[in-house]
Amino acid sequence: MDKSVRLWDVESGQEIRSFLDSNAACRAVDISRDGKRILWGSDDWKLRLSNAETGEIIWALDAYKAWGLVDLSPDERFALTMGRTPEGPSNVELWDLKAGKRVRQFRHERGWVGHSGFSPDGKRFLSHGQDGTLRLWDVATGKELCRFETPPSPATANAIATSAFSPDGRFAVSAGWDHIVRIWKLPEAD
Repeated sequence: MDKSVRLWDVESGQEIRSFLDSNAACRAVDISRDGKRILWGSDDWKLRLSNAETGEIIWALDAYKAWGLVDLSPDERFALTMGRTPEGPSNVELWDLKAGKRVRQFRHERGWVGHSGFSPDGKRFLSHGQDGTLRLWDVATGKELCRFETPPSPATANAIATSAFSPDGRFAVSAGWDHIVRIWKLPEAD
């Protein structure tokens, strides 16, 4: 809420650098796999990519409010965001960072939607949502590859709150409002 993004040394606990290029609170952040770039979204409706070593802003895109999550693809070509959009609350959007524009939006039929970030190879991602589904998407085509549904429960909601890929990309794990963690076998990548 102090309108900054800070890079920390995990071992010493010391702040390495502070990024201050916003008049609004930062809501989501991700760091590239090589640790050289930081992607962040803030309440001023911008996505920014910064050089982690110098603090320089490489670029800033006008985006919708990325208040929930931002994820940088392994090749740093794409970003996934989750947040409020003109089409409704909490949709997942795919951004082409080289072109500087939104490629497509991913929604479930009802309720809010979140995402896991990219698969280890960067070719797929998972979305999860209030509707109790976990969905696997192809980044290149936007096609839904498969869908898993949590069983409805009369006592609790079946919304999925979070999801993640296994390190090898063969499985997904989800955790829901029903207090159950589930492991799902994913189809093989092409």
